Amino acid sequence: MRDFFIKCILSFISSFLITGLSQGTDYIPEEILIKFIDLIEEEQRISFEEEWGLTLLKLLPMIKVYHYRLPENHPVLEAVEKFNSDLLVEFTEPNYIRSPQSLHAPNDPYYHLQWSLNNTGQEVNGVTGPPGIDIDWEEAMQIYQGDSIDKTRVAVIDSGVDLNHLDISPSIFLHGWDGDNEGDKDIDDDENGYIDDVNGWDFYDHDNDPQDENGHGTLVASIIAGEFNNSTGIAGISPDALIIPIRILSDLGEGNISELGISDLLPALAYAKHIGAKMINLSMAGGAYSYFEDLTFQALDEAGILVVVAAGNGGLDDIGDDNDLFPDYPSSYPLNNIISVAALDRSGHLASFSNYGATSVDIAAPGTAIVGADIPRSTLLPEYQIQIKSGTSFSTPMVTGVAALIWEEHNNLLTHYQVRDLIFQNTDYSNGLYGKITTNGRLNAYKTLQATYDFINSGAYSPALMKGLEATNVLAGYGEQVGSDISFNGNVYDQILMTGPWVVVDNYPGQIVRTSFMDKNDDIVQVEFSGKGYITIRLDPDTYKGPQYPQKYNQSIAYVKGRAAIAVTSSDETTNISVHTVGKVTSPNTGLFPFGTVYDGMADIRHISIDGDKIGSILCANARFTGPHSNVGISAASTKIENRLVVGDIDARGSNSAWLEFHKDSPLTSDGGKALIAGGDLVQSNGWTLMTEDTKVKSTAGTKSDGTFLPARKLPF
Repeated sequence: MRDFFIKCILSFISSFLITGLSQGTDYIPEEILIKFIDLIEEEQRISFEEEWGLTLLKLLPMIKVYHYRLPENHPVLEAVEKFNSDLLVEFTEPNYIRSPQSLHAPNDPYYHLQWSLNNTGQEVNGVTGPPGIDIDWEEAMQIYQGDSIDKTRVAVIDSGVDLNHLDISPSIFLHGWDGDNEGDKDIDDDENGYIDDVNGWDFYDHDNDPQDENGHGTLVASIIAGEFNNSTGIAGISPDALIIPIRILSDLGEGNISELGISDLLPALAYAKHIGAKMINLSMAGGAYSYFEDLTFQALDEAGILVVVAAGNGGLDDIGDDNDLFPDYPSSYPLNNIISVAALDRSGHLASFSNYGATSVDIAAPGTAIVGADIPRSTLLPEYQIQIKSGTSFSTPMVTGVAALIWEEHNNLLTHYQVRDLIFQNTDYSNGLYGKITTNGRLNAYKTLQATYDFINSGAYSPALMKGLEATNVLAGYGEQVGSDISFNGNVYDQILMTGPWVVVDNYPGQIVRTSFMDKNDDIVQVEFSGKGYITIRLDPDTYKGPQYPQKYNQSIAYVKGRAAIAVTSSDETTNISVHTVGKVTSPNTGLFPFGTVYDGMADIRHISIDGDKIGSILCANARFTGPHSNVGISAASTKIENRLVVGDIDARGSNSAWLEFHKDSPLTSDGGKALIAGGDLVQSNGWTLMTEDTKVKSTAGTKSDGTFLPARKLPF
């Protein structure tokens, strides 16, 4: 039923998109991309290929799409319409064309003035402009500290990169354990499907040498990460970034059969993801919407990868078009991980050739007379291997470079959405861009970098909130058993009352030990523990107070008070822990609560740590984690949760570290193998909702405890 429903929707999309396509102009002739239904058998797929005379060219495994050649002279659109009506096919589309977005420009190798970084009004290629129309790169360098241990990897998917250029070679990413001094030559040591991909991969010639034979990719890479202060060539925006060269274009700046198809681009995008790129620079555009390309960019979004894409250079007339009216893909996909970049001229106006769009193009950056590195074309010395070009192809790496700069400065700790928002919120406003692009402004490296420092230092920054997810009666410390055993709902409880700042309990077989104390806001906190192992409850010295009010709790007792750190050791699959407060789940009772006392209903604790290979279940509700930012929350990073994880009505806004951390391979076999993270204030002081890293748990919309709507949002770290 699911496949049929999806097929109905996609068939409608297909019929809508096919209308208006011009035969042979937007896609590669005699080629097609097909995604079959999930339930198709291998024999059915082979039979389908034989029936229609299809030749399999390759499989795109990340989105399970097959790339075929049609029989000679078979009309592509006719095949798309036929295949989309077949019950074995989920969706079919042409192999749409993507191409680089540079304009023809003088090839004078001596123009080396980078007005885009520091505009003094200098003449470049016979044109001057008002001083100050630049990205304030020199100002950014004055506050940039650099030299991050965790270098930012930037995939440049283009015509390749000149691996030997003196301005770029120091910034080339070296992929260890595959053909270098740490791996074996001619062996795929890392088993990623690409043998000896030390310097990236060439998807055009299908080898491990992504050497540029065109110059387009070399110019793009040098804008992002060219060496500076090396007395050679030009200065790159992010000198400490690492470039992953991925070649998909020929020496003519085009792909297979003189054109680049989606089938060439998608494997390159998947490779960038697998090799660990934090962002991808795509200085290319196309026109037609591709369902499969859309799926791939969504997968990159899920992986936390930022993609910076050229808005495009208009049509054949080189006059910019409105992408709101005439979408230009891939920049026009409405995805949060895509930044669409327009080009500016020397005066800070939208370049005449640049596409724009009030809702589809995000930001503008310098894109005319851009100077950068070139491939060897003559006997010129390496320091003179430069070129000058115009196009959104070259405004795009300006934004990529600034994104890499701020990611590099902060050890890659920011999420891709945070990097995007910092760039968008710190542009230079321009009347000429108002209503043309979403930010109404141009790129500013200094303001963005300064805002990043302010963001980090203000405490508003948060990394991922959640990581991971894929007995005898012995009492030590200050505590005593209270009254007789209690039976409730078939469970037998041992009641332990804390009488001092710490207690260690080894559970009695077949019973649940309930340990009680008061938090700093006078809420009664109950910690229930069963199964193998020990549980230690320790109150912070700065919050510990002696017994409080005498209260009726099975007998007249007095509670100690403080903020607790809770630790479970030597646990196994029989161990279960539950932490909650009774403040709002029990009706006010003067025998239980002092008259007139107001309780907020949240158990104030510091952290819960689990130290064991396994644990049966963890339940935590009505809890607020407070304390030093580096040590709050629930930590079970080395412990597999065998049965159930339930976390509800939780507030951890004081934390600047992950506060839900679990073993990524936790079986979670009960309740359908699901973990439940429900309700609560799953938000920190920066306003972000649940951010996750390396986890199978999906967030869903809900409400905070005060009734405020809390949208679902997964932000990979």
